[in-house]
Amino acid sequence: MLRALNGRTILNIELKAGVRRLHPGLESRVLTLVRRLGWRDRVVVSSFHVRYLERLRRLDPAIAIGILVHPWSIKTALARAARLGAVSIHPPARVVTADLVGRLHDAGYAVLPYTVDRVEDKRRLTRLGVDGFFTNYP
Repeated sequence: MLRALNGRTILNIELKAGVRRLHPGLESRVLTLVRRLGWRDRVVVSSFHVRYLERLRRLDPAIAIGILVHPWSIKTALARAARLGAVSIHPPARVVTADLVGRLHDAGYAVLPYTVDRVEDKRRLTRLGVDGFFTNYP
């Protein structure tokens, strides 16, 4: 995917867990790959699993991190983002309002909702001022 995009966009890489546990060393392998391909400054790495993000931050103090939180809590998201030096917060699309976008922007974070597959949701979120969104149907 990184080769196919050839630097034309910023890519979100979400680190996911296995059925019962985190994949050992996943954050290190992802970091090695994006560095080798020259994409370190063209990715945001996100996860619902804060341990992945903590390890990633220790491995690379400057890599862009995005915060996913479930169940959604702006308080939790802001606390994690501050602690991990995140660049973005990724709320579920259903909770995004103009007020939420304003609060997250005022706190210094990009707002990148997930998962936005319906055209009307894409239009609504764009009108609300999000910085981008995640979709299964680009």
